[in-house]
Amino acid sequence: MINAFLNDIAQRVLTLNKLEQRLHLCKLLDGLALREGASVLDFGCGTGLFAPVFYKRGLRYFGYDIDDGLVRYGNRLYGAKGCVFSSSLGNLNNGQPFELILANCCFHHIDDTTASDIIKGLREHLDDKGLLIFIDILFPENDRSVLRAWFRRLERGAYIRSQKQYIGLVESAFSVKRNYITRSFFMSIRGAPIYNDLLVLVCG
Repeated sequence: MINAFLNDIAQRVLTLNKLEQRLHLCKLLDGLALREGASVLDFGCGTGLFAPVFYKRGLRYFGYDIDDGLVRYGNRLYGAKGCVFSSSLGNLNNGQPFELILANCCFHHIDDTTASDIIKGLREHLDDKGLLIFIDILFPENDRSVLRAWFRRLERGAYIRSQKQYIGLVESAFSVKRNYITRSFFMSIRGAPIYNDLLVLVCG
């Protein structure tokens, strides 16, 4: 549990609770106009930093992460708000099929074969009319900044891909309806010299 606590604190301190990403997600959700009570799966949820974005909109939040310690900590933080966390997708049956699945910055830690299997598995958990929001770090091209190179090392992601590679991965099971690139700044400060370019795919 102490590791989960430290992970949660680190995320909140280093990114001001992922402020920019949460604001971006809010805008995305406002554009989707999901019905109240719709079930949402946060795949790779960690300690559930994005949970408030969903439950404050009257959506049923289900968080999945492979790390059982993070899941237990997320449940401690947000379980009283009706959020459900599990380290097994099979334990989230009460929310299925999900009307929305969010996969935020987790696939750059997963190799191609495993990632493809997971993507196909997520399709089975999604409602026929549901959507997948896929967000991940883009491989930087021709970037000579030492600061940004140092920051990316902190991510420890061995599988950061190009836009074309991510789209190819997702299209093994989904149709990409919308794709664009946004930028997440270190400490959420506009104009900061350290950032990650993020690819956003809205898929059905």
